[in-house]
Amino acid sequence: MECTRAGPNTDVLFRFLVQSAKDRAIFGIDLQGHILSWNPGAEHIKGWRAEEVMGQHFRMLFPEEYRQLGRPEEELREAFETGHYQGEEPRQRKDGSLFIAEIDLWLLRNDAGLPCGFVKVTQDVTGRKLAEEEREALLARERAAHAEAEKERRKLYAIFEKAPVGIAIFRGPHHVIQFANPVQCHFWERGSEEVLGRPLVDVLPEAWGPSIIAKACDPVFQKGEPRVFTEERFEFPCPDTGERVERYFNFTHVPMRDPDGAVEGFMGVSWDATDEVKAHQRAAVLTRQLQDRVDFEQQLIGIVSHDLRTPLNAIHLTVGAMARRDELDARTAQSVLRIQAAVHRAVRLVGDLLDFTQARLGAGIPIAPRASDLHQVARQVLDQVDAAHPGRTLRVQARGDATGVWDSERMAQVVQNLVTNALKYSPEASPVQVTTRGEDGWVSLSVHNQGPPIPPRKLPGIFEPLRRATSEVDSTGRSVGLGLYIVKQLVEAHGGTVEVTSTLRDGTTFTVRLPRHGASRGQ
Repeated sequence: MECTRAGPNTDVLFRFLVQSAKDRAIFGIDLQGHILSWNPGAEHIKGWRAEEVMGQHFRMLFPEEYRQLGRPEEELREAFETGHYQGEEPRQRKDGSLFIAEIDLWLLRNDAGLPCGFVKVTQDVTGRKLAEEEREALLARERAAHAEAEKERRKLYAIFEKAPVGIAIFRGPHHVIQFANPVQCHFWERGSEEVLGRPLVDVLPEAWGPSIIAKACDPVFQKGEPRVFTEERFEFPCPDTGERVERYFNFTHVPMRDPDGAVEGFMGVSWDATDEVKAHQRAAVLTRQLQDRVDFEQQLIGIVSHDLRTPLNAIHLTVGAMARRDELDARTAQSVLRIQAAVHRAVRLVGDLLDFTQARLGAGIPIAPRASDLHQVARQVLDQVDAAHPGRTLRVQARGDATGVWDSERMAQVVQNLVTNALKYSPEASPVQVTTRGEDGWVSLSVHNQGPPIPPRKLPGIFEPLRRATSEVDSTGRSVGLGLYIVKQLVEAHGGTVEVTSTLRDGTTFTVRLPRHGASRGQ
């Protein structure tokens, strides 16, 4: 930059520009470093007025430590030798505060080309520097956060790699595969290098890939709602034979969101449920086969029982007629009575089997309710049982009004089954107590006997068919284990309940409660 003599207009323009520059300090310096001029911008930035600095060495504008280091002289020397010094360094204001200055120091030359001084332009860039530093700090923190996130992502992916289930991460509306662990790649029957970075539709079989994407993937990305699928069936071609292999999968798709909450993809977790489904299918087949077998056996029981009733009735009538003949000798009469008793037991067993079949395979045991008196029904049954068991003691107690609407023949069957059961499982010398009682809208029947209690483990199933109260074998052949089951079916058909309590101290008691106007199922 040269010191040339300018015309008056140029000089005025230059002075105007210098004086109007408020954001830059512009001042002149002689070759020794003394301040020769001072514009308003210099006063605004540095705080000194012109009369305070004119003639002073410009080292006064440097912080003390820079003055000690000789920085003012270094700037002058570099500008003198090269014609220009440029830098960005701290400078000091009048109040002692520092600011960051962007500096340009130019060497001036006269018309002869000889150095004649310097002009210095200083701009306060503290705000800009602080903003830059803050931006750099933010960028550094962002890079650190990204690095930490990437580190955590790698850790998470390392865990996913070892997971025993299939895990995959999909991005964007085309469900581009960002990650897939080995199990998931095995499900797709592809290597990781074949799937990463590719849309899911390119990985799945063409036969069902688009449909499963529309069903299980698109709604998750579009609506941001998780989807759960259980035992979904797929067919895969076998690589060796080309035969289609049936497989079942359970899988869950969960949306993934960006910091603003927008869905950017989803994560899928899947596992092969083929073995489990096949096991359930095999179990279902076995269950059906077993049920078919049970149904057949029960139908067979019903058929055989029905077919036996006719010849048994014929034998019973014939033996009854023989028993009424006067010319029978004592030995023959005794044989006839034994046959008659055996036929009677057989008829009862066949009746129980038919009732069981109707209860299990039909609409239940049919009943025909009509006005009845439970006191009277119990006495009639006990007279018959007492005659058949002359060595046993039966006690009867009747209380209150025991009238109601029931099937009296079926209720007689209930009483007979309970009393016969009590006689069977009680000591010969012990009595059996039968009590009938009327209570408001209910009538109850209780049958009590002493003897070994029913084992607690057998109580819950005591009314199930083909179950016995004890492990003792019925040597008389009078029961196949249906008596209590039929009792429960008949009582419930009347809208009632039956319960049992059994302890060593108190003995065993079966209690039946019937509504006076019970249900009429099977009427």
